[in-house]
Amino acid sequence: FWESLLMQLLLFRESLLIHLLLFRESLLIKLLLFWESLLMQLLLFRESLLIHLLLFRESLLIQILLFRENLLMQLLFFRESLLTQLLLFRESLLTQLLLFRESLLIQLLLFRESLLIQLLLFWESLLIQLLLFRE
Repeated sequence: FWESLLMQLLLFRESLLIHLLLFRESLLIKLLLFWESLLMQLLLFRESLLIHLLLFRESLLIQILLFRENLLMQLLFFRESLLTQLLLFRESLLTQLLLFRESLLIQLLLFRESLLIQLLLFWESLLIQLLLFRE
């Protein structure tokens, strides 16, 4: 009887140990699967975050390039407008200088002509007076 009881206790103990080992193994497997799943989710999250960061960086670079291009275009238009204004101002100034020169030349010619006429009249008057004085 004792031997049978001892045998059953040993079998029970062995069965209990086997169940505990199986439970522990199952628990370890579940724990490993949980950690593996968690690591996979972290890796996927990291990958998704990296993709989003790369897309954001690319979008930001595109925005910067578009802003730079727009700024350069505005600077070119401003430069072109400024050059046009300067050319128009120069042309207007040259035209006014030419008109002033022409007007000055005309004034000088008129003054010279008037002076010559005055001189001729003076000589003529002088000659007439000399002739009258001689007679």
